[in-house]
Amino acid sequence: MKRTVLRFVLALAALGLMTSPAMAAPGAQPSTPVLSTADFLASLATPAPEPMAKRPAIQGKALCFAQASCGDGTYVSCYGYSSTTSCSAADRNCDAGVQGHVKCDGVKTKCPVACPTQPPTCEQLAAQCASTCGTCPVSFFNCSPYSCRCDFNPSCA
Repeated sequence: MKRTVLRFVLALAALGLMTSPAMAAPGAQPSTPVLSTADFLASLATPAPEPMAKRPAIQGKALCFAQASCGDGTYVSCYGYSSTTSCSAADRNCDAGVQGHVKCDGVKTKCPVACPTQPPTCEQLAAQCASTCGTCPVSFFNCSPYSCRCDFNPSCA
């Protein structure tokens, strides 16, 4: 008896699903696309899409830690979580031209304030003046305030 009732309910549901698109007004677009049997069978034959690459899950504790002093009482730091990670740090040392930075998992983070740049020396300014003049001789050079004049003539230009 239960099987007969179950068969009747399933047959009625199938009949209702088959006749519902047919009962729509002629020329009306269905609110949801109707999947034909051929489309359904074709979708079963196509392989499932590949899952997107997952970000490495951060589980457990960090494998390494790096911290660098920025010289003004502040610090930059980072943690490395990858199994192939390495962490490194360099404290700020403007005399050596090091701003201060840390590097973990290939990501470098610098101290927020860059080292001040040193003004060029008088020797550097003289070399700059000579390179500006090219093959022409320097006619006038002053270091402070910087001034450079070249003796341009047809023989050197």
